[in-house]
Amino acid sequence: MTTIRIITTITILLVLSLPLHAETSKFISLNELKPGMKGTAYSVFEGTEPEEFSVELQNIVDGPVAGSRYMLLKVRDEKLRLGSGFSGSPVYFDGRLAGAISHMEQNLTRQIAMAVPIDRMLEDAAKSAPLTQVKQLQTTELKPGSMIALTQVRGDFWMGSSGTVTYVDNGMLLAYGHENFFSGDSVQLPIHRATVHGIISKSDMSHKEASPLEEIGSVIWDGKSALVGRLGTKALMSPFTVDYVNAVGSKKHYNLEILDHTRLVPAITIRAVRNILNGLVHYNPNDMDLEVAMSIGIKGLEAPVRINQRFSSDVLKSDSPLITNPLQALLTALLFPIKDYQSISSIAITMMELPNAKTGRISEAAFTRIKAKPGDTVNLKVRLNGPFGEPKDVSIPVTIPAGYDQPQFRVLVQAGRSVRPSETMPVTIEEIAGWLSGVARSDELVVLSPGNLNGSTYPEARLNRTVARADWNIEGNSEASIMVLGGE
Repeated sequence: MTTIRIITTITILLVLSLPLHAETSKFISLNELKPGMKGTAYSVFEGTEPEEFSVELQNIVDGPVAGSRYMLLKVRDEKLRLGSGFSGSPVYFDGRLAGAISHMEQNLTRQIAMAVPIDRMLEDAAKSAPLTQVKQLQTTELKPGSMIALTQVRGDFWMGSSGTVTYVDNGMLLAYGHENFFSGDSVQLPIHRATVHGIISKSDMSHKEASPLEEIGSVIWDGKSALVGRLGTKALMSPFTVDYVNAVGSKKHYNLEILDHTRLVPAITIRAVRNILNGLVHYNPNDMDLEVAMSIGIKGLEAPVRINQRFSSDVLKSDSPLITNPLQALLTALLFPIKDYQSISSIAITMMELPNAKTGRISEAAFTRIKAKPGDTVNLKVRLNGPFGEPKDVSIPVTIPAGYDQPQFRVLVQAGRSVRPSETMPVTIEEIAGWLSGVARSDELVVLSPGNLNGSTYPEARLNRTVARADWNIEGNSEASIMVLGGE
């Protein structure tokens, strides 16, 4: 797959199912293939017309999808370097379709590819559900081997992927030869014809440089072995707006649409945010913070879910798998448990620069005295270390319950965003929305202490919370304890 930019058109209502007219004479099965057979594959190298290239069957091997067999192919043109964007290229032996190139080996002087058999792709087509309340687009002829582009975000900028068409039959389209999002379920994405500007050769993995053309249909199933689409139908998407306010008050507005799928939206939203930040926020050695306010409309809820947090701009911009993106984590907490994957009505994000703010980590916490009586209020000093190690101390008053009868009173202090609003995980969307609204801000310190006076200890006890606001964005946690006079 290749990252690309996507455009769109307008259409009318239509209700369609997915007929499958597969004549067996069109296809050749794995048990008919023998090592050494010469075949032909098709893909676009430049422009929009597919071109052929020669392949030779090396063997039938176990594939990346458990329990399935794949064709192992050698590309006979030594100058051709396959890469992202070739996924879905149809492979024919004896003039019959055998399957689609789905995986390419890297760092080899001779090109080796794996191809998924066509019967696995047709099984994914049979799993796809019929579309309802879709819109009709102008019918477009599409050849096997043609390039297509898929939209994830569109509007003032576009995000998506591209790949190759394997098979077209009576409006049904099979492409890619593998999953697009690794979701393995029903998903709607606009399909566009695409044009290829050329193949960018690299030692590790080449890729096609592609751009979209007109919208021609919609993905309806993201299967393990095929992307299944329907030509002439239009995918439903949700309004998505982003406002960015810099340190001097200048605003940049982005009017967008995003795919309507609750499991996929968190990662796609973060990619869009990262795209915006990389264009607007340059590297800052002091790690500038951002105030982020989100309003997420969920179908079935009267009011939108609102999230207001402070984040490090460098953390939001990072695409490292070693760094957990906290905004994505909050979105996932809201959207992932929802059973209806088509539930988002709108997303609005406002990001504001806080150039003088800093991100600090909790280094230690300690009570200002070592002994206290039940009912006393004692100050808890929490030390934060800033980006250059400079310390900042925050004092939080903590009251020991009047009837407390244990020898030690132990507390945990955490950054607000990491504290669960309740000990019972929400189930319904209403509970999830309420749970998120109870998440403390990331510039707050939350002190957790035992709330049960009958011998229970933290963290098993039901927790009381004491909240203090700091000037910094906060990460981490620490523990502290004090001796209780008169305790057992």
